Amino acid sequence: MLTEIVEAIRYEAELSSVPTQWPIEEARQMGALWKVGLSPRTINDHLDESFEGAGAWWAGPPRGSGDVLAVAPDEFEVVVRYASTPVPGVGLLSLYPPRFLDTLAGLYESPFRGRRFLEVLAELETSSAEPRFQAPSPDAFPELRRAQREAFELLRYRFAYLWGPPGTGKTHTLGTMVAAFLQENPGKRVLLISSTNTAVDLSLVSVDTALARLPESMDDVWQLRRACKRVGVHFHARHYDRREHLLPRFNPELVREIARLQGSRPEPSDMQAYLEWKERIEKLQTELRSVARDVFSQSRLVAMTCARGEFSFTDLEDIGPFDLVVFDEASQVGLAHILPFLTVAEQALFAGDPRQLAPIVRAEDREVRRWLGRTAFDFMDVSRANAVILDEQSRMAEPISHIVSDAFYDGRLKVCARAAADPRWRRDRAGAAVEILKIPAEGRGTKTGYCRAESAVRIAEAVREALRTFAAKEIAVITPYRLQRHLIRKELLLLGIRNVEVQTVHRSQGSERRAIFFDPVLGSHRAVSDRLVNVALSRAQARLVIAFSRGDLLNPRLARIYELCARPMQYNVLS
Repeated sequence: MLTEIVEAIRYEAELSSVPTQWPIEEARQMGALWKVGLSPRTINDHLDESFEGAGAWWAGPPRGSGDVLAVAPDEFEVVVRYASTPVPGVGLLSLYPPRFLDTLAGLYESPFRGRRFLEVLAELETSSAEPRFQAPSPDAFPELRRAQREAFELLRYRFAYLWGPPGTGKTHTLGTMVAAFLQENPGKRVLLISSTNTAVDLSLVSVDTALARLPESMDDVWQLRRACKRVGVHFHARHYDRREHLLPRFNPELVREIARLQGSRPEPSDMQAYLEWKERIEKLQTELRSVARDVFSQSRLVAMTCARGEFSFTDLEDIGPFDLVVFDEASQVGLAHILPFLTVAEQALFAGDPRQLAPIVRAEDREVRRWLGRTAFDFMDVSRANAVILDEQSRMAEPISHIVSDAFYDGRLKVCARAAADPRWRRDRAGAAVEILKIPAEGRGTKTGYCRAESAVRIAEAVREALRTFAAKEIAVITPYRLQRHLIRKELLLLGIRNVEVQTVHRSQGSERRAIFFDPVLGSHRAVSDRLVNVALSRAQARLVIAFSRGDLLNPRLARIYELCARPMQYNVLS
């Protein structure tokens, strides 16, 4: 089985790291840098920020190489630095993504480690719901709802699952649980892992916020907060303003400078300004890039991304087992990534939502899907005591909540009674509605992606109308496809609308707005999955507008949502 796992990881690594070749349209030298305009060759070619840091190679003449400093996705431009020869204005530019999965494969190739990983997998597969530990008390946090208080009991088990649908306060619940665990168990340590830097930041800040609410008479609270550390330099500095104690090096001036720069990020289309900004950010981050071994051994809580934990796995092993490992957004972490961390912890808590975005896996291979596409939630049994679903949400108004609950959560999700009784909550969701925009045309594929010009125009007009009720910052437009995002932005600009955010679905998870406009573009395409649609719709607080064509209704989930929307009084169908 170890051989199968390693082969699956290596196969995905090879596929993820296969160089993509882009026709060069132009190349201009900018001092020591080269700005290179590219063009896609197929409908599936997408250039995004994930290529930053990629290796670059060109055949020339003369042959040369460098690395990608910056990417402007909408303009299909990259900036190459450390060029060994001049970048030609014609030919092909090959981009080689970083090979992060090689580190994971190396862990499984160690025989001793590999056996331990398989042993813990067997535990996970057969784990009973028999309590083995003492659960902390939720009494220090009286605001917690019924299911949130029940979630504290999860810390009695070797493996436990906190299922947090959108708006149910999963991150807040997790923060209070970890804070109580640390406070009530002075000798115990926690490892906090997530797939993205943003999720790590939000979870750690939630823990720190909960710790700060513990009684001030407890002299050790401040020391406990200082014993929680964020490992890694790619944090979002704005989260650490006045929380510099969470970083390995206490340097508030440096953190504030990074936060200031991150808050003033230029558009990549202004390439010169963006390059200067990026180089300044990299220089400051390098000053923080000295996480020493004693951070792991001296901290009560260590928070990092999954990738960083894999790079540091030897240190995590050497300092002895953690008492608890917490995986936030565990529904996005593949099984092969999870198993190593289970061998360095006495118990594990998986928090996330298995009905929202899944791990990103490129290969269609069965073994790759088995080991990198599955998650710990594949072993969850909601009928057992070691699983809790948070069933009260306070984000979505009733009409929106009803659709999301019925379509994705078997009717379990409901509006929190406490929130519904709050006059401010009701005021912010006054006039709540779900609207359908009927689009006569279907989405189509082009050389550079999928798009639907007709829905881009209709959505831009609907946004203009919504601006009479909502501020620009309260509105977001969400679509699965980058090309459609570009078209919608263009239509908004033609109407003089500049401050409304247009996002792809993957970039929208974790955010929320008072008004959400969703354009599936080509609902019948397999990319428009149930999970993706769930993420898009559940961002909305008070107004949800969905563009539908007849072809979109070939998607069974969208057809069900259309049926739910097409009701009088609460919902509007706009021809």
